[in-house]
Amino acid sequence: MKYIKRWIDGNLWEQNLHEFVNYTDEEKDEVRKGLKQSAAGLLLRNWMEVKTIFIKYLFTSESSPYTPSDAIFSRDEYQGDVGNLPHMHMLIAVKHSELSEEQMEKMHDLVRASVGDIIRFDEVNQLIDEGIIDEFCDVYDLQALAEEILAHFCNPRCLRKVNVGDRQEDLKCRKLNNLLISPDNTRHCHIPIGGNVSQECVDKLIEIGMADPITYNDRGAPSALRCSHPFFHPKRHIPPTNPHFDLNISPVEGKTFAACQSMQNIQCLLSSGGINKYLEVNHVIIRTHPHDAGRLVSQTTFLHNTKISSSAINEKKALQSQRGSKHPTGRKISLMEMLQVMLGYPQVHTDMVFEKIATLPLEQRAGVECKSHSDFMQDQCEDGAEMVSMSYEIRDVKRFPPWRQHRDEELLILQGLFKASISVDKVTKFGVRPPELRALFSNLGNYYRWFYVKNERMNRD
Repeated sequence: MKYIKRWIDGNLWEQNLHEFVNYTDEEKDEVRKGLKQSAAGLLLRNWMEVKTIFIKYLFTSESSPYTPSDAIFSRDEYQGDVGNLPHMHMLIAVKHSELSEEQMEKMHDLVRASVGDIIRFDEVNQLIDEGIIDEFCDVYDLQALAEEILAHFCNPRCLRKVNVGDRQEDLKCRKLNNLLISPDNTRHCHIPIGGNVSQECVDKLIEIGMADPITYNDRGAPSALRCSHPFFHPKRHIPPTNPHFDLNISPVEGKTFAACQSMQNIQCLLSSGGINKYLEVNHVIIRTHPHDAGRLVSQTTFLHNTKISSSAINEKKALQSQRGSKHPTGRKISLMEMLQVMLGYPQVHTDMVFEKIATLPLEQRAGVECKSHSDFMQDQCEDGAEMVSMSYEIRDVKRFPPWRQHRDEELLILQGLFKASISVDKVTKFGVRPPELRALFSNLGNYYRWFYVKNERMNRD
């Protein structure tokens, strides 16, 4: 990528335009601008291929700093107001229960939050052997680069809304200073994160025995929630920070930073809270014109960190208080994102398989017209005879015990399916699952996580 960028920013290409020297300054500027614009597709295609190889290396290579890994999910995100190539939001999962103490310590040690600690002295020779850097002096260049691109300075992207207004006091920087919040800046620490748990949830946790009863002191103040499940006591990982190199930098992993030499932000997540919101597309609102429904307003509204619940709530309140709150809105899309969609490059890379399940009411679930489902019933039915599922007939002939027989409501669903010419949705399939799996898998998601339902004719074999 850097060679293509160097060629575009240089002037060697001017030698291929023999008449270029005769152009006016305005014409030369127009050609240079047109070259950069036309190079968007070339840059995107190269980055898409390089990114795919890079993700595969991080997940599968034994030399990857993130090995051993259990799962990976990477999504592209664009900054619509600048038109850059996409950056990646990546999650790499490991099974903590299967890690040794040495592997756990290695995982925590990947996160570096000090400029002087990004590349350590004992790691230089390995980086040279792998061809990532040429000599020891390159470490000082990487440190200078880290000071330039990793040091945090507040901008609209790091602010979150704490109130409904538009004043500066209504915004707060979400970037924490690891040196200031760490109880011991010389080692890895885990500090608790305050969470809001509704009173209804607390009451249910106490009722089912997962939380201790709430007690009150002499002043009537309630005690903190004490729950046996770690989900309700989330913690934040804080890496060690050298006060002499503290620039409040974004934490990075040393090897990939030395190889890519670009902005990076790595976190060691100890719980799953907030992950879904982090994977969502950044939300920038574009409004329609208040008097002309067919025209969009050029002014856009940036939503400050809607992946943070409190900020999202305040952003929603602020939008609802505006005069144009009822007008249709949309998301701003950059040229690079349009090209990625048109060229057919996926925006998500993962080793996981996602199952789409419509959980709307039955009459609202989408389906396609197909032939009758009579293949799954008894071979022949005389006029006036009840249509019986072949599965039910086989179980009845073999005299299976009651817990291995279909219930009346399941037989009723099956009879309705035989008469329908619409494809069967996954919720309905779950409702008529084999009786042997009824007690083992009472959750819809878990059933489709472990089983695949084939559309094949049943026979007596």
